[in-house]
Amino acid sequence: QRVGQGRLPDSLVLLQDWGPTQAFLDDVRGRLLSAGLTVFLLAIAGSFILSRSMSRPLSEIADVAEDIAAGNWARRVPARGTAEAVAMADAFNAMTASLGHWHQQASAQTEQLQSSYERFYAVTQSAHDAIVSTDRRGEVVFWNTAAEVVFGYQEREAVGAPFLSMLAPSTRAVWTERTRRPAQGGEGADSQTFEGEGIRRDGTTFPFELSLSHWKSGDIVYATAIVRDITERRRSEEALRQRDEQLRQAQKMEAIGRLASGVAHDFNNSLAVIHGYAEQLMLDVDPADERYRELQEILRAAQSAAALTRQLLAFSRKQVLQPQVVDLGGVVTGVQRMLARLVGSMIDLRVQVAPGLGPVWADPGQLEQVVMNLVINARDAMRDGGRITIELANTDVDDPLLCRRLALDPGAYVTIAVADTGHGMTPEVASRIFEPFFTTKDAGKGTGLGLATVFGIVSQSGGAIDLETAPGEGTTFRLYFPRSTTVTAADEPTTAGIQARGGGETVLLVEDEAPVRAVLRQALDLKGFHVIEAASGDDALTVAARLPAPLHLVVTDIAMPGMNGVDLSRALVARHPEARVLFMTGHPPDSDVCRGIGATGDRCLQKPFSIDLLCRTMRGVLDGAPTLAGGSHPAAQADAHAELHATPAGSASTHAA
Repeated sequence: QRVGQGRLPDSLVLLQDWGPTQAFLDDVRGRLLSAGLTVFLLAIAGSFILSRSMSRPLSEIADVAEDIAAGNWARRVPARGTAEAVAMADAFNAMTASLGHWHQQASAQTEQLQSSYERFYAVTQSAHDAIVSTDRRGEVVFWNTAAEVVFGYQEREAVGAPFLSMLAPSTRAVWTERTRRPAQGGEGADSQTFEGEGIRRDGTTFPFELSLSHWKSGDIVYATAIVRDITERRRSEEALRQRDEQLRQAQKMEAIGRLASGVAHDFNNSLAVIHGYAEQLMLDVDPADERYRELQEILRAAQSAAALTRQLLAFSRKQVLQPQVVDLGGVVTGVQRMLARLVGSMIDLRVQVAPGLGPVWADPGQLEQVVMNLVINARDAMRDGGRITIELANTDVDDPLLCRRLALDPGAYVTIAVADTGHGMTPEVASRIFEPFFTTKDAGKGTGLGLATVFGIVSQSGGAIDLETAPGEGTTFRLYFPRSTTVTAADEPTTAGIQARGGGETVLLVEDEAPVRAVLRQALDLKGFHVIEAASGDDALTVAARLPAPLHLVVTDIAMPGMNGVDLSRALVARHPEARVLFMTGHPPDSDVCRGIGATGDRCLQKPFSIDLLCRTMRGVLDGAPTLAGGSHPAAQADAHAELHATPAGSASTHAA
């Protein structure tokens, strides 16, 4: 068969019906799809069964793990299912039991650590000492509450800061050296203590005592310092040192005071004889005679010896003081001209008195001596000239440290400050300047009693002395006297205007020292008194019993062998009520032999005294001038003071009483 124009290639073509074949293929395909679907469904079912049998133990393990994580360490995984599941459950339960035991131990240790930390925190935070820990870089890692108080830094400010910056420069080298060598024999084996200075947040410094130890945490070495502020301890130690020094000084004064008191009696008796005979000789010699001037020299020598005795008694606090309300400004300005002559033209003397200066209760004559001694001491410290300033002011003392250092009670005081621009003193010299007979002056230019006398007078007056000095910076003596609440002094009776002569009155003179008795009898006879002598108390009683006439006056020494003057006066007054009594003594008024005079209300004269003073006092007693209970009559002592400071040279009554 031809197709188109050509013809087919040579081939055989068979023609058959496709229907049966197609039906067979469709049947085969259907069977294959049914078999595949069946196998797939079976596979899915097998997989579900297999996965369920394997995931159930894992799910149970996950649930148990969540409970254990929540703290239920008793929970266990049930052992069931396949062998593999059972083995896995047993292994998990064993691991849980082991972990539970470890957890129990860890919890116990944690509780112990927490309890230890709480105790440590309570101890460190309640400690009065600062506790500071630093790492190997020297930075603060621990800072307790006391450290905040001691150093002034809050914990948040201190932690991380270098501890070295909180130490004074003088202490930093010590800290660096001590912290450079960690413990060699275990933690804390190199514990050591030293003192230094710290710096507070406000820049002020304070002394401390530091105990240092090291400890390790891993490979890191830490340092812990216990810092104790010893400011109060230093103050207490200084106060104790000053009290010890005051005690030693008081013991020295007491020892020399006992010596001075014992010597004063015999010494003053001898001076009384010398002075009395010299006075009587001067009455018989023309003032133009050369012998008159020689007698004056004898009196001056006696006065100098008496002044030395007074100085010994003054610095030993046994001097006779007659306190009264005194204007210190008036005392100082009253001697200003004399002080200007003493210091010379090369020294500028300045006196500054504060307005409204309060009065004090003291002996004005002794105050003059205090000021004079201080000014002379300042003058001697300025050989090439300079300036001396005397300042007087009211001062209220309320500083506890000053009160402890000077042994003063808080209150109102009047201060005298004597300052110079001299060479000053070293601490060694300053600690000894109030010692009797201690002097830095050349031989023959000082007795060493000037400042000791000042110390005695001020202390006896209830005051204190503060000293400020340094080499090359001059010296300032500041004297504290209690301010008196009395505005004006009471007018005291005086014997200055009394006629110092007798009118034939009978006087019983009782004196165990024959030379003293002789000179007094001779002088009183010349003054118009009828004198009867007695050498002892018993002798006086015998003489008085034989007297035909009234006994007007008894002049008796206090310290005598056998019966003393006080007991004698009581016995004589009992027998002769009309008799008056005048005591005399060479002992200090606060000595044992003078006790009992205060109860009699009678007057007492301190030897040596001038004949004129004795006669004026006797005249006052005979004429009924008021007496002063408690010892020496102020008028007699005022007259004695006037004789020392105001009597012109050449007067027969000149004497340093």
